[in-house]
Amino acid sequence: MPQPPAVFVHGYSCSSSHWLAAEERLQGHGEVRRLSLPGHDNVPAPDGAALDLDLCAEYVAQQVESTGLAGCRLIGHSLGGMVGMRCGARHPGLLSGLVLVDAFPRLGAPEPFGRSYWHGSDPKLKARVVRQMMNNRRRLPSTLWESVVGFDGTGDLAGLRLPVRGIYGDRGEDDHEGLRNSLLGFGLGAVSDLEIHILRDAGHFVMLEQPSAFYRLLGRVLDALPRG
Repeated sequence: MPQPPAVFVHGYSCSSSHWLAAEERLQGHGEVRRLSLPGHDNVPAPDGAALDLDLCAEYVAQQVESTGLAGCRLIGHSLGGMVGMRCGARHPGLLSGLVLVDAFPRLGAPEPFGRSYWHGSDPKLKARVVRQMMNNRRRLPSTLWESVVGFDGTGDLAGLRLPVRGIYGDRGEDDHEGLRNSLLGFGLGAVSDLEIHILRDAGHFVMLEQPSAFYRLLGRVLDALPRG
């Protein structure tokens, strides 16, 4: 049985270009699609409605349905992971798996995840990403950030009936078991089918900081997820 499609969703004030390497590096692991959230890249913010996390989740659900991607695995970085939590909870059966990439059930990552945000980023990568985020942030309405600040996905996670996998940068910490326990105590422990992977020498932008190691790991994660 072929693997379901893999749909990639970026973070707040970021871009689907952060997932450009996915198609090449995940050959043989199913179809790859990159989605841009409303207000990002070339996707306009909605007219007459406040742009917030819930609207982003409904937008992703609509895109998945309308493009024949129902049953896909959603891979979400940061805000993209929050969107995946809500989308999966509100649309049972739409997703067959959720991969959280340095995404947390609520803002304010548990220690030590709140430290060393840029661990693993070289200065050029950091400068490029910061410049992109600042440019994008100027165009985004405050309602989106306010909804991120107020988000609590613990209930969404508890209601999910699909496998959830997490990939997180270690921020330079050696105690990976301690990092996993921090995540479990921060809300991920509500998930019934959960695996957490910690990637060495990476921070928040794990897929950009350690692309080879990240995509090798993600490929193994996708291969191991149920296909039916």
